Amino acid sequence: MPENVETIATCGIRGILNLVAVCDARAMAYVSRLPHNIYWYHIAFWDGWLGRNTPAYIERLTDGYARLIVERAAEVLRDRSPVLVHCMGGVGRAGNMATILLAASEGMTIEEANDHIRQYRPHVARFAHDGFWKEAGGEAMVELAREVLARPSFFPPNISPFLCDSWLVSKQNRDCAIGSAPYIGSDRSDGWLPLTAESEFVDVHGCSAPNGVVYLKRKIEVPQAGQWIMHLGHDGGARVFVDGTAVATATGTINPAPFMRTQVCLQLREGVHEVLIALDRAQGLGWGIYLSFEPGPSMQVIGQTTVFPR
Repeated sequence: MPENVETIATCGIRGILNLVAVCDARAMAYVSRLPHNIYWYHIAFWDGWLGRNTPAYIERLTDGYARLIVERAAEVLRDRSPVLVHCMGGVGRAGNMATILLAASEGMTIEEANDHIRQYRPHVARFAHDGFWKEAGGEAMVELAREVLARPSFFPPNISPFLCDSWLVSKQNRDCAIGSAPYIGSDRSDGWLPLTAESEFVDVHGCSAPNGVVYLKRKIEVPQAGQWIMHLGHDGGARVFVDGTAVATATGTINPAPFMRTQVCLQLREGVHEVLIALDRAQGLGWGIYLSFEPGPSMQVIGQTTVFPR
């Protein structure tokens, strides 16, 4: 909740794993107030107990989806530790996910991890209710999490959270090749619309025609002059402009969008800059972008103390 944000930040949390089935306005109220260096990730699923009259098939996670949930959770732990895990009541989903992650990261059995967690939170359930994780064994999920934790990180060690807020999207698409997409200023006659991203992925699929080139733009505030590496993830081809100058172009389509498909090293002064991104919608295959920053080779920064462009 919003009143807990200061405590979360003070504890040094770098990642939040939200396991509630539906993120409503209450859930997003605290997300909107999080410091920008805290990564938030939502994995939606029920905890297998929707009432005694619920059909049995709804009470179980399929093996494939259970594995997907554990893989994503382990990636967040690997890349953004320490991580806060929560659901609605802190008993079933969060308790069991925390048990799996603790067992995987500390070399425990799932029973040892569960006993350890219950010392601090006694009401945490062990595979809550009859249906929870029933189609996927706990120890198998622990082994999967261990495999993920041992893989190389998606992210360089000192990269910013994705910049997913404060975007504007062009009202109309432009009919041109992405390699020759022109810069368009704020005075473009057909205008801009605010774009609300529901995750770290800035998704234009529901607000833009499937053909042509759509433009996205936002301001960034650079806290320290010097070299900054911009990482742009995108599925459709993209062309990037900073302060009106084209700095990178990548053609072709890759689905799903890689987190860091295009990188460019920029020499930026301290202060506010404009980032404008032209994205090829590619007959509906260009869905959106990820944007993040990393200090360049000449920057004198140390790990978690970095203040990133935002």
